[in-house]
Amino acid sequence: MLNERQTELLKLIIEDYTKTAYPVSSKSLCEFLDCSSATIRNEMMELEELGFLEKTHISSGRIPSDKGYKYYVNNIMKKEEISKNDIFKFNTIFENNNLPVSDYIAKSVEIVSELTHLTAVVLGNASNDTCITKVEVVPINEKSLIAILVTDKGHVEHKTVVIEEEVSLVDIKQTVDIISKMILGTKLNDVKNVLESEIKP
Repeated sequence: MLNERQTELLKLIIEDYTKTAYPVSSKSLCEFLDCSSATIRNEMMELEELGFLEKTHISSGRIPSDKGYKYYVNNIMKKEEISKNDIFKFNTIFENNNLPVSDYIAKSVEIVSELTHLTAVVLGNASNDTCITKVEVVPINEKSLIAILVTDKGHVEHKTVVIEEEVSLVDIKQTVDIISKMILGTKLNDVKNVLESEIKP
């Protein structure tokens, strides 16, 4: 378990990062915590050593790790009660035996979207029959780029990548083009094996 200050710090970092998608610095947290920037840095280092935070590169702030997110959900995030009206909506959907499964899912997602005020997306569970159709990188500046992956199901994943070493963006683009050609059409479940057995050597 984390102490009170560490818990509050992790909460602030996760909530800030999920809003901005930028690493969180100790300086930006001073106004929320009654302690110095140095104290916050020490606590952030402790959280990093415990596996709750990650550092994207040498000069950056911290971002939450998978372990940090799990801790937040299980121990920090407050659960909201679903209203009787929303429960009624769900029950109405599931008690209708005439609906196809796709309609159950679509209507449930609509309600989830209303409850959270966020976009809700349904993804198929079949990574074993989902294939990669495109891999691309888009430079942002000399030190960072966006990596984009598209599947044949129309799902798009993108992630900002910070380049720590002195590597030409042209070289990176050429490398990604080579990797892309080798894994296009590969099922998601098989990508790791292809990367290890064919591309890495």
